[in-house]
Amino acid sequence: MQTFTAILDSKGRLVVPKQMRERDALEDGDLFVVDPDSAVGTITFVRVENPLIRIVAESRSETATLTRGSQDSSCADCVESRTACRT
Repeated sequence: MQTFTAILDSKGRLVVPKQMRERDALEDGDLFVVDPDSAVGTITFVRVENPLIRIVAESRSETATLTRGSQDSSCADCVESRTACRT
């Protein structure tokens, strides 16, 4: 297993090295559970699915499906571009 080095900044942010982000397909907005074990001095990060992201994506997909074809093209464009409909 390859070891990586990361530095904690003054705001408490830990930057995951690019090689590790690419290797593990880590993306902006990924959610992690942080499990500190002070007895051994380790911190474990476990990536978990954010259920809200899945719910919002499903809702957007359903909304786009329901509105396609039922309104004029400008409204369908609003749904596709995720902008507020002004018509």
